[in-house]
Amino acid sequence: MLPFPAHSAAVRGRCGDSMEVFLRVENNVIVAARFLPHGCLHTTACGSALTSLIVGATLEQAGDVGPKQVEAVLGGLPVEHRHCAALAVTALRAVLINHYQERRSPWKKLYPPPDGPG
Repeated sequence: MLPFPAHSAAVRGRCGDSMEVFLRVENNVIVAARFLPHGCLHTTACGSALTSLIVGATLEQAGDVGPKQVEAVLGGLPVEHRHCAALAVTALRAVLINHYQERRSPWKKLYPPPDGPG
């Protein structure tokens, strides 16, 4: 896990595997990325490939990363495990969405949502 990440997001795939991605962003560039997989070795490999693709990339470049690029870093995946690359990319897109939402309303991060009606 990334100490003091600025942004994170977790997603679950249709196969039951899940992945959480953590990013640290400085001046619109991803300076650190980590992932926490829960699933098969292919999911772990795809998380590793994803982070190697995005560290040093701008947020816009990272947003253009797709499952085929993740597969290419790994030299391909068996057909029955291609969804693992899609899971990694889905987690990346979720954390990028969180980043942009927090940038629009940074004050919301300071105030936790209420537990229910007062």
